[in-house]
Amino acid sequence: MTLPPTLAGRFAEILGDEYVEYKDALGSPPRPCLRVNTLKATVKEVRGLAGEAGLVLDPVPWCPTGFWIDECGHGLGDSVAHFQGLFYLEDAASLLPPEILNPSPESSVLDAAAAPGGKTTHISALMENSGAIVANEVDAHRTRVLRFNLSRMGVLNAAVTTHDMSVRPDVGRIFDKVLLDAPCSCEGRIGDDAEALALWKPSRVQRCSRLQERLIESCFGLLAPGGLLIYSTCTLSPEENEGVIDALLRKHGDADVEEISIIPPRHAVGVTEWRGTRYDDRMTRCVRLYPHHHGTQGFFVARILRCR
Repeated sequence: MTLPPTLAGRFAEILGDEYVEYKDALGSPPRPCLRVNTLKATVKEVRGLAGEAGLVLDPVPWCPTGFWIDECGHGLGDSVAHFQGLFYLEDAASLLPPEILNPSPESSVLDAAAAPGGKTTHISALMENSGAIVANEVDAHRTRVLRFNLSRMGVLNAAVTTHDMSVRPDVGRIFDKVLLDAPCSCEGRIGDDAEALALWKPSRVQRCSRLQERLIESCFGLLAPGGLLIYSTCTLSPEENEGVIDALLRKHGDADVEEISIIPPRHAVGVTEWRGTRYDDRMTRCVRLYPHHHGTQGFFVARILRCR
């Protein structure tokens, strides 16, 4: 595909020697993927249904319930099993944040930007429908989609809220774990999303990064001591990824970026410098996924600990 010169130049700077491989991968859509919803079905049961339909499921290495589907699986979204909530269709990169969050059945969890609900339902399955999840979404239309998916997937341990998380709610430091899958410029989706490409501009990157800094500040303020915050985006922009984490570290001495133990077989690490701006060396503990690595969307994820 043809990229605008400004965007192509940014990507070439970010990816370096991998840019040509990345650009070639943009011509192919991400590999279709499903996650088995263990609140309603077992992996064995869904594998059986797939076999009956003549589909081959290829395990996603960073998620025990995630599987890539061959090209014949593109119509699964219209299937009865999908409507019943036996599985959820999503990009394989999106499976990484809940797995890294790794909530227990006793956890109190905030999903700060929850719609359409893929990560919330994944978290609920990991928690075995126990504990408590606050699934927050400020957009009214997206909230309706979120509620539908929570119901379809059999989630019983989540309450939906509509707070503007750019302003921290006055509830104290009550969450063990927070997931912030932040709204972003969607650079990682331009290979299969024409709207993301059409809307991209440098000013949008800057607007998103300012919002993300407010969101992560609010989310960090809700973490209990020893709590864990997972920050993720589907953009390649350092301003929206490492720059946001670096700003948080500069404000909070009790924030630390931890190593991510669930690492895809091939991945890139976070950048420590971007166009003259130096970031904290701990950015190399963050993970970047690119389309040419595993056939996913472009993705970024960081694991942040509140030390005290």
